[in-house]
Amino acid sequence: MKTKYKTFVCTKCHKRQPIANFYTNGVQGLRPDCKICNMKQTKNWAKKNAHKRHGYWIKSRFGITTEQYALQLQIQKYGCAICNQKTSNLIRRLSVDHNHKTNKLRGLLCTSCNRGIGYFNDNPVLLKKAAKYLEIYKKCD
Repeated sequence: MKTKYKTFVCTKCHKRQPIANFYTNGVQGLRPDCKICNMKQTKNWAKKNAHKRHGYWIKSRFGITTEQYALQLQIQKYGCAICNQKTSNLIRRLSVDHNHKTNKLRGLLCTSCNRGIGYFNDNPVLLKKAAKYLEIYKKCD
């Protein structure tokens, strides 16, 4: 729906702004709040609801619930499945490690371990070669 006005007043900040500063709202036209106020509201919601946001993410991406994530965390004694670094020592949550072909959960990993196996394309042969390489050059240290 097109509006005949070139400016619009935001219901949050009460400033008259060009309609380009407002998101469209489907059939109804423009949202009542400007993009900046909408973004602030979204960020505030995300901060207050980090747990819900994480729940939505893992459910949509991996098909697991927050309860399943918590159970896996408990099984792993609140540590990374590879290096066993505890969640209390980490800045970020443990990542959901999964098989990229089947999307099946393997475990929860810290960012370093998750990226590490990702950089080796989840290839155990390459990881073993890397470990052997490090063992050889450990003697040189």
